[in-house]
Amino acid sequence: MAERAADARELMSGRTVSEWGSMAPPLVFDDVNLEALAETIWEIHKDVVSNAGLDLTQIMSEQERETRIGTILSVLNPVFAPVFGISPVERYVDIFDQVSDFADHLAHRHVFADGNKRTTMVMSMGFLSLRSVMIDIADDPSPDQNGIYRWIQDIVTGNRSKDELADYLRQHAKHMP
Repeated sequence: MAERAADARELMSGRTVSEWGSMAPPLVFDDVNLEALAETIWEIHKDVVSNAGLDLTQIMSEQERETRIGTILSVLNPVFAPVFGISPVERYVDIFDQVSDFADHLAHRHVFADGNKRTTMVMSMGFLSLRSVMIDIADDPSPDQNGIYRWIQDIVTGNRSKDELADYLRQHAKHMP
């Protein structure tokens, strides 16, 4: 999985996949940090949908909220925690492979009633920023004009793969040490 044909080619960013792997390795979180991250994703999701005019605080019980947090954890665990003793650092080439896998999982799980793709987009960019990576594309507020949003939409519909998303992110990445 970690060996890819793209490893040898130079990307538009001027870096190879293996160079990105050493500059921006995958993230690894323990259980405590994963739980905090799930809560953070829930809060970011609330902000995302409130910007669209929805208020979740009025319609969701504490039990429903806890169920959503558990579902978010079920997305986070296989991507950011060791699985059967194998660290994400061993499973992913770099942060881009990891983020594209996260985006695929969260968007496909349809964790939320609304705002799944927008939340996925915001969190994906947040994870990249933890590795000092910025994606150099137009960040249009209109989903139809936003490159990352369109990519996530294409993953959900099966028009593009998570590997293609990882390559796209690498091509438009800038490391900001």
